[in-house]
Amino acid sequence: MTATDAPRRRLLWRLVFGLSLALNVLVVSAGAGLMLSKRGGNEEAPPMRAGFVGPMLGVLPPEDRRAVLSQMHRFGKSIGVTRGGQEEVRAEIVALLEAEPFDAAALRQVLEQSNTRFSAFTEAAQAAICDRLETMPPAMRAEYVDRLKRFGTYRGDWKAGHKSDRDRDRDRDGGERDRERD
Repeated sequence: MTATDAPRRRLLWRLVFGLSLALNVLVVSAGAGLMLSKRGGNEEAPPMRAGFVGPMLGVLPPEDRRAVLSQMHRFGKSIGVTRGGQEEVRAEIVALLEAEPFDAAALRQVLEQSNTRFSAFTEAAQAAICDRLETMPPAMRAEYVDRLKRFGTYRGDWKAGHKSDRDRDRDRDGGERDRERD
């Protein structure tokens, strides 16, 4: 063995150990991320936003969806419902919450103005979607309905085979609780 072989061999072992360490850290991080993402116990799908606009817009044919989105971007910009507008409202709310003395009336006013803008945006989106649906031929509208019925399955039905607590209770008691409510 020559003098030049030893440093090369040492360098090779350092590279092998470094690569092994990097892979171990990657595997442990991926496992930890997976475990932490499942924390909280709430396995239900997140609630839909008011107005059911997202799903109705999401299953429109691509050209109709683009047209409605373009229309909504223009409308949103005109009334201040943009990401920048949302950030301004958030900053204003934070400033009001940090202010001493706290002004509850000012906070209510900011929240009311924000709700008015966002509800106007939702109503305009609903109107734009309805206008598109009104011009659709019946066969195309039937395809739209099929996509809307399957909307939850596009996200893997949140958890394949997962039943909510309410569904498990209904299965267990044969639907008695539902009949009691009626």
